[in-house]
Amino acid sequence: VLWLGAQTRPPGGFQNMHAAILPLINKLQIETERKPFTPHLTLARVRRDYTISSQFWHMAQALPAFESKTFVCNDIVLMRSQLTAKGPRYTEIQRFSATGGRQ
Repeated sequence: VLWLGAQTRPPGGFQNMHAAILPLINKLQIETERKPFTPHLTLARVRRDYTISSQFWHMAQALPAFESKTFVCNDIVLMRSQLTAKGPRYTEIQRFSATGGRQ
């Protein structure tokens, strides 16, 4: 998986949001990752048996220097990701306004 880390200004916004919804997720008995929460955007996935070319590694190593422009997030969307033999399938479960409340 190739992913881009995300952060808020001031720092900690995603971690605070995660901590706030975790009790609800646990109450609903939804299985969560055992790894620590890391806010990110998945850019690409490759199959385990895929041989990664040197060009890909060259591109990936250039990414740590990347810093995006600041942007405003209007919506937060809870998505289901199902990995299938034909590739991932994404389903929107619920959309929330970033200022609070369901849409």
